[in-house]
Amino acid sequence: MKINGVKEIANTVRGRRLELGLSQKQLAESVSVSRKWLNEFETGKARADIATLMRILEAVRLELSIDKPESKTPSAADRQRPDLDQVLEEYRKRR
Repeated sequence: MKINGVKEIANTVRGRRLELGLSQKQLAESVSVSRKWLNEFETGKARADIATLMRILEAVRLELSIDKPESKTPSAADRQRPDLDQVLEEYRKRR
């Protein structure tokens, strides 16, 4: 699943918590945050440091994956330079 913002992470965590049948209190206690903080996190109001986010994801058995976006045009590093000798040889053959 591609996530484009914090609210999408919060909604995913909330949905997964509900799938697992966990209350906010149970999840909050398991990751050492208050129920109020978790409620605010799930509604997109609270800010989380990465360590807290990772504890929450682990508790609801979700993983975080980070990938580079796919480029539609190759970068200069990805493009191969033409072999000048080969280009000239092909040109000579056509003449």
